[in-house]
Order: sequence, then structure tokens, then C-alpha cells
Amino acid sequence: MEFRLPLFLFIATTLLLVEARAQSHAHESESDSIPNVIHSFAESNPQFGNEIQKDSLRYSLDSFPQVHSFRLSTGNLGAPSQELNFRLAAFEPFSVRKDPFAYFGFNRYQRQFYFSNKPYNRLSYFVGQRREQYVDVLHTRNFGDNLNFSFHFKRIRSEGFYLRQNTSNTSIRSNIWYKSPGKRYAFMADVYWTGANVAENGGLVNDSVFEFGESVNRQVHAVNLSQAGNIQRNRGVWTKHIFGFGKITDSIQLDSITKRAVITPAWGISVINEIGDEMYQYKDLDPISGFYSVIYRDSTETNDSTYLWRLNNAVHLELFNQYGARKISGNAGVRHEAGEYYQDTIYKHFQNLYVESELNWNVDSAVRIKFSGNYIVKGANQGNYHCGIQVKAGPFTSNWTKIKGLNIFVAFESQLRTPEIFYMNYSGNHQRWLNSFVPVAENSLAGGISYKGKQWLKTLAYSVGVMTIDNYIYLDSNLLPRQIDDSLSVNSLKLWAVTQFGWFNANLRYTINLTSNTELIRIPEHVVVSSLFADFYLFKHKLQMQIGTDVTWFSQFTGEGYLPSIAQFHLQNSRSVGNYIYIDPWVSIRIKPVRVFVKAEHVNAGLMGRNYFMLANYPHNDFALKFGVSWLFND
Repeated sequence: MEFRLPLFLFIATTLLLVEARAQSHAHESESDSIPNVIHSFAESNPQFGNEIQKDSLRYSLDSFPQVHSFRLSTGNLGAPSQELNFRLAAFEPFSVRKDPFAYFGFNRYQRQFYFSNKPYNRLSYFVGQRREQYVDVLHTRNFGDNLNFSFHFKRIRSEGFYLRQNTSNTSIRSNIWYKSPGKRYAFMADVYWTGANVAENGGLVNDSVFEFGESVNRQVHAVNLSQAGNIQRNRGVWTKHIFGFGKITDSIQLDSITKRAVITPAWGISVINEIGDEMYQYKDLDPISGFYSVIYRDSTETNDSTYLWRLNNAVHLELFNQYGARKISGNAGVRHEAGEYYQDTIYKHFQNLYVESELNWNVDSAVRIKFSGNYIVKGANQGNYHCGIQVKAGPFTSNWTKIKGLNIFVAFESQLRTPEIFYMNYSGNHQRWLNSFVPVAENSLAGGISYKGKQWLKTLAYSVGVMTIDNYIYLDSNLLPRQIDDSLSVNSLKLWAVTQFGWFNANLRYTINLTSNTELIRIPEHVVVSSLFADFYLFKHKLQMQIGTDVTWFSQFTGEGYLPSIAQFHLQNSRSVGNYIYIDPWVSIRIKPVRVFVKAEHVNAGLMGRNYFMLANYPHNDFALKFGVSWLFND
């Protein structure tokens, strides 16, 4: 592939330049904008008495070469990984375990629905060395104004630089929505399937062979596991029926000059049904290799599996905002879930009964407040709760302040959740425990100010966050779950600046992380992610080109280790990571509906020493040339 890729890039670039030249003559009077109008919206904000998101799916070159965000991983794209920053855990009372593959694919959260005035197809394909491939296909189309269908497919495949690094991850999501012409009924349905099949090598046997050895062929470096792998699958079906009641409004006066001719009810009742399952499996055909210190059951084969299925039903009373005409909107209702959990000899049937609500208050055109919360009144996770409030103000005008484009936000979250069942009771071939941990209490307060300008300073944003955690749970250096009877804090400061001087652009993100206990919470204190690039047009504004470099740096800290048999990260004290600069130069071009990039990822590999470990025993990848193309069909 290394020999064929440059030839392919030359041919593809030549064809694009020819196409751009032809279009510059044939369509000189034609606008450079994409005529398609496409909007996305979440399940809680359908086109039924509510206003959809105003931002369309953009088709620009900005951040196009960044196929995935920088993460600490065990290897290549599709491998287990974790973020550089610390986040509040998602509220899911009956949860199996933390998901190291959550950055890829679709799940039971963040469902996206679409509205498109034309059939919309986006085909994206990225290829790199070591047979790395990434495919992203999105199709959505409306059938009239009251019905939409969408299909989204993602696929990752990579061989990796080292032995036993193969990844093969696939994710599919398809959904529809329908609303009756009289707006008395609406229906939404969503189906997803996400699977990860990852080979596990347990890291390098000897780190010094990588750090000080002369071989550039990473396939000769010995690894700890030769026949192990993890398989994970998540799938589900979700539906929502909305029955509209109350006075039907056929025209809405939003302000003194804006009037919408729409038909929308005042309130409604929604019925939500969901069923899904999760499967986790670890297999090793050579468990006596010496990597694991304990074998409890079988010395010839490790085959640890975990399975959960869940049925979820809810009924909500909804008050529609009628496309922004109402100041107060939201929903409130009850939810019931039931399911079963299987893991080796462990079995648990669970049920939970929730009360939940969400309230949106548009105080005026500039100030918006959102309240949300739920509480488990009965069941396996009784007493668990989550509540939050978000206040967004802006953009302000000169009537309120002299600074136009100013936005302010404040957000608070508080939750009490039972630990993942994985931490409570586990029975595998290499790890076993039974614990009686108490619920974890987490609180988060964040606030910030952002400014969007029209001159050289495009965006300037500043935010601070304070998080406290009581009864924190972690995996210690002995690979066992522990809970501390104490309170931890994680504070962060983030700065984001986007500037433009003519054709020169700079995008800088700087984060400071401060923790009360660096022994338990392992994150870098400083993280810098920047992108510097030139942005200009050729062939009478028909071809857009960007040439730039992405730079990532984080301060040195004692990173974590990774245990393949449970696909989780744990504390270790033998390896420090960080204080190393990753440089990724790239070139990208756009001609109407076609985008192409060439990226030299980690171009400085080996030039500044070989101290670019991501986790203990897991080095970051060497230099890799990557090529990507994305094509839009909007007819």
C-alpha cells in the first residue's frame, strides 16, 4: 500500500484540479454555497410543536483532516482508549461497566434525526498505513414534509503497527420520523447496532526494545499476548409515539415582524418504548502465557462473557414550545425499566421505577434556562437521582452591552448513582471479587464566557469547572476495585481562541486540570491542542485549499495501565507519559461537494526520542501517511 498510495493521491488530486478548472468556466455565475438544506434534531425536540436545531450539517474544510480526537489508547483507531480530561460519569443507574470503546459508533443516547429538502448522501473514506480504513456513510431523505428516513454506517478496520493490534469495528443506525398533516400524531423510531472486535496484545514485553532498539520494524517486538481478543456488542430498538391535544394553532406570531404559518398543538402525551442488550466477551487461547498471575478456572482457554438485556418504557406529558412562541415548555412523566444480567455464575434481575422531567424557560430572546432531573423511587437502584440546571445568555446586542456577540453560560449537575455492577461482583478466569460499595455522589459546576467576532478575533471562549466526587471507585495497581471514603475534587480551566489574519488561521485550545489527589485521578495538568493553517481559494473561488499543521502536547504525568481481560484501565506506577509534542501536517482541498485531505500523522516520530508512550507498555504509533475523501450527493 505504501507504494500505491502516492500514485493514487496524484491521480485523485489531478482529477479534482481538472474538475475545478472545468467548473470555473462552466459556472462562473453560480454561488459557491451548497443548495441543500439539512437540519438535525434530538429525540426530545422533534418537528412536532417544537423548533428544530437551527444549525445545518456543515460542509466545510474546517477540522476535516481530524478523523478522530486525540486520545490515550492501546494502539490504533478502534482500540480501547480514554480521554485526556476527566468527565462526570453519565447517569445510568443500572450500568455494566465503563466503556473504553464509547468514542466510536452509536448507542442508546444522542439519537439524531434529520430533515432535508433534498435527498442527502455523504460518503467519507479514509485510509492509512498498516491497512487502516475508516468508512462513514450517511443517507437521509424526506418523503414530503411529514416523513423522513435516514441510514448511517460507520466502519473501522486497522492492522496496527505492532503484533496483535487488529481492530474491526462496525456501527449502524437507522431511524424514521412521521407526523400527521393535522399535527395530532407523530412517530419516531430508531434502531442501532455497534460492534467492536479487537485483538489484544497486552503491550510490549520489554519497553526498552522500543525506546533504545535499532529496529524500525515494529512487528518484531515481542508482545505479552498472542491469542487474545475482546468482542463487544450493543444494539437496541427505540420508538416514541406523540399524541397532540389542546388548541391547534395554525399561525404563530413570534415577534412584531416574524410570523410562521404552521399547525401545532399546545400539549401532548408521548409513549416511549425501548429494548436493547449488551454483550462483552474476552477470549484467550493461551492463558498460561505468564501475563496473568492467577488462573481460577481453565488453563487451556479463557472465555469470560457478560450479557445484559434491558426493557425500558416511559409515559410523558409534554408542553410544546410551538416553534418558540411559548416561554415555557418541557415534559414530565414516569419510566420503568426491567432486565437481566448474566456473568459466569452471577445472575441478577433488576427493575427500576423513575420519575423524570425537563423544563425549558425562555426568559427572553437572550436568556434561556433549562431544568432536568430524575429520581428512582423504587427498584434495584432506589434513591439514585440526577438533576441539572443550565443557564445560557446571549448573544447580546448593543442595547444590553457594548460588546456584541457575547455569550454566557452556567451549568450545574448533581447525581447519586449505584456503582457499575462490574465493580460490585465479577467472576472471571483471571479476576474475581465481591464488594459492597456504597453509591457514588458527584457534583459539577461550570461557567464560561464566549465572544464571537467578525474581525481578526473569530472566537474567544473561557470556562472554569469544579467537580467533586464522594466515594470514588477505581482499579488499583493490584487490579482490584477500591472505594475511598473521602471526597475528591477535579478543577479545570479552558481557553479557546480562533483568530484569522487574511488567509492565516489559528485555532488554540488550552486546558488546565487540577486534582486534589493525583495518585487516584490520573490526568495531565496541562493540555494544548492547536491548529495553524492557511485558508485560500483558487480558480475564481471554485477550489478551496487549506495547508496547516496540528500540534498536540500534554504535560508529564503517571499514566494508567490497561488490563485486556476486563477491558479496563487501572493504576500503575512504572511508567510516566507526556511532555512530548505530536506534530501532524496536512493539506486539504474542497471542490463543490468533494473534500480531500492528505495528512502526515506524527511526522516527528523518532526525531525527539522515543518517549511517546500513551499507556504503560503501549507506545503511540509511528509516522503514518493518511488520505481521506468525502463526497456529498444532494439530489
